[in-house]
Amino acid sequence: IGRGTVVESPDTPLGIITTTRTLDEASALGKQMIDEKLATGGTITPTIQSFYRKDDKAYTAPEAMLMLKTTNEHLKDIVAKTETSTTSVPEIIAISRSIIPS
Repeated sequence: IGRGTVVESPDTPLGIITTTRTLDEASALGKQMIDEKLATGGTITPTIQSFYRKDDKAYTAPEAMLMLKTTNEHLKDIVAKTETSTTSVPEIIAISRSIIPS
């Protein structure tokens, strides 16, 4: 788990993957990112099964997965808006195009 990894430039393409509790939450978040021009597109997987540990117990829960296309320039804003717009602690993964070999 890490934050603050530097990507080469603001226009470096990124893929963002995050989870939400519901399909409606994922749809609203995706639409917000497009409307605010923070992402150029996205895809939702409506039902995934997540598992986690809390208070020394194992749980599973249905969630939706939102994948966004963006650039490094918008990463901080997307993370901030995702963290404040969901009712749970979201998983947020950013994948840089720069890690793919030419």
